[in-house]
Amino acid sequence: MLWTVLTRKLATRGNGITREGTLFVAILLANGSARLLGWFMLAATLIPVGDALIVLRSKGPKTAGYGIHGATALVMAVITVLLLAG
Repeated sequence: MLWTVLTRKLATRGNGITREGTLFVAILLANGSARLLGWFMLAATLIPVGDALIVLRSKGPKTAGYGIHGATALVMAVITVLLLAG
């Protein structure tokens, strides 16, 4: 019961996180700090990982869990490495 309530709460919160994150990235880009943006992207990579876990735990389609959210996390991780290395 508790897990179901938490899963629904997390699933509905995902959209708000995305909007807020986009605004924060725009502010960081305007600042011109690639390293700071890299650290933010590292933390933000946890969002699609969490989304993938929500999809997979709720017995959603594995293609969505791995193909959409997993691929997004992978791309974000690559961008993070490039930003922090540069």
